[in-house]
Amino acid sequence: MKKALDKFIEIWSNKKEVLGILLCGSYAVGLGTNKSDIDIRLVLDTSHQKSFKGLSTIDGYSFSYLGRNKNNIVRKFNLDYFNNSRIESRNFHLGLVLYDKNNSLRELKKIARYYFETPFVTKMDHESLKDRMYSLYSLYAYLMETDTGSPYFSFNYFQFMRMGLMYY
Repeated sequence: MKKALDKFIEIWSNKKEVLGILLCGSYAVGLGTNKSDIDIRLVLDTSHQKSFKGLSTIDGYSFSYLGRNKNNIVRKFNLDYFNNSRIESRNFHLGLVLYDKNNSLRELKKIARYYFETPFVTKMDHESLKDRMYSLYSLYAYLMETDTGSPYFSFNYFQFMRMGLMYY
């Protein structure tokens, strides 16, 4: 995996618009397997206003990458946070810096840490709480009715867990 990752870094770090390369996902936290893809975030300069996604294979390893400029990354942290999510800030907070031109990734990791560690602000009335509990109960009941061999079981399980974590 290291050789394939080095090749990926060499390809992208030589592009003038790339300010940083971050390894995230399962490999960043030490849980990658031979079946895992390698998740990458590319930090781009401000000449790139639009984000892009891509897939590539190097030496049999599958790379999944997402490129955004710094401003759009911070906007994504903010949008996620106000939707009670920390997905992208988690990626940057826990991700491993592979290339960092001008300390752009270092700064983004500081911002990500702030979003990742700041508790969500949620004001919950009694009716909203009852709605959430009913939704969670419904997801649980549906999960219990799903055969564990069904391709939908994992999806339903993760939906239930995501909602449970989000609500509590």
